[in-house]
Amino acid sequence: MPAKICDMLEIDAHDYFDLEFSSVAELVERLKSTDYDRLKSFFQTLAEELARKTDADVYVFDNSGDTLGLLITDED
Repeated sequence: MPAKICDMLEIDAHDYFDLEFSSVAELVERLKSTDYDRLKSFFQTLAEELARKTDADVYVFDNSGDTLGLLITDED
């Protein structure tokens, strides 16, 4: 899902992270062990942006099922 949300928002993760990686999945796996807070912040921001654009709940999970970002729209 992290790669999909980047694609949906036309975001190139290379523009936001100063390290070499060949895929968003590789980026996620590398940052999970070195800078998890930054990784979660990045995907939380993307989840919020996609939720605003689609008016839908957005959840971002990594390959192990950990939540990287989410936004649940308020239907009040």
